[in-house]
Amino acid sequence: MRQFLPTPLLQLLLLVVSMVASLLLTSTIAGALAPVLGFPSMLAQAGAEAQSLPYMRYLLFVQSVGLFLLPPLVAALLVAKKRTCAFLGVARRPLRLNVLITLAAVVVAAPFVGFVASLNAQLPLPEWAVEMDHSLTDMSNRMLWTPDAGTFLLNLLIVAILPAVGEELLFRGYLLRVLGYYIKNRHAAIIVTAVIFSTFHLQFEGFAPRLLLGVMLGYLLRWSGSLWLPIAAHFANNAVVVCTYFYKAHSGLAMDAQALEVAIPGGAWSILASALALAWLLRKVRQVERFHRKNKAHFSVSC
Repeated sequence: MRQFLPTPLLQLLLLVVSMVASLLLTSTIAGALAPVLGFPSMLAQAGAEAQSLPYMRYLLFVQSVGLFLLPPLVAALLVAKKRTCAFLGVARRPLRLNVLITLAAVVVAAPFVGFVASLNAQLPLPEWAVEMDHSLTDMSNRMLWTPDAGTFLLNLLIVAILPAVGEELLFRGYLLRVLGYYIKNRHAAIIVTAVIFSTFHLQFEGFAPRLLLGVMLGYLLRWSGSLWLPIAAHFANNAVVVCTYFYKAHSGLAMDAQALEVAIPGGAWSILASALALAWLLRKVRQVERFHRKNKAHFSVSC
């Protein structure tokens, strides 16, 4: 018997309601726990203590869980019930070869993504947007710049693991599926979802590279049918940043503009090679998936 699913509009409303309810609940719980953990009350953030690095990590953890991780899970449970994993795209395991190809694509894409970021940074922006970007960038730099191995692992959890799982569940697992009902062109649906994904981060100087990442993640899901592939790519992308900061801090460098600057070796040739290699590797992902589907059924994980 075919399972009844709510209308796409109701699915979208359930997601919005879940996001609001989850954020309120997690914020309330986090606010109650904050004094116990030695942090200031979330309703009385003031002074340098509210800007302390442990407190910033605490708030990012709460945001990742309350805004990104729980809402799509709750909404999918209400919509699909026993087929929640299939609905979100996590019931199908990715091919191991494609996981390796995807991780390689994230690494080789760095010069091209850096070039796109440099172009994005040259666009004129309102003063308030520039100040917001600089404030968020400064906060990220201070939080990630650590030579301590324990803090490095904590940063991996907060900056790489939780965002990779939570944001992919929300944007590619749930939202892309629902938008697909309204936007019949799959390419357009992937791009619109990527625009929403990039806008959600409220970092305008990084909008274009994050949009590019969102498009790539959308196609990885479309070609593989498994959300685990974009989760792996998202994790690798964020983990490279965390590892780079840890390496520089562990090497004894001072956190200044020169140390934070990411140079693109080889100039235009490396950018071109990076773009071509990225396109070739993503094409390989699609070819491997097509070959596998013709010759062998996908394995599924129980859920």
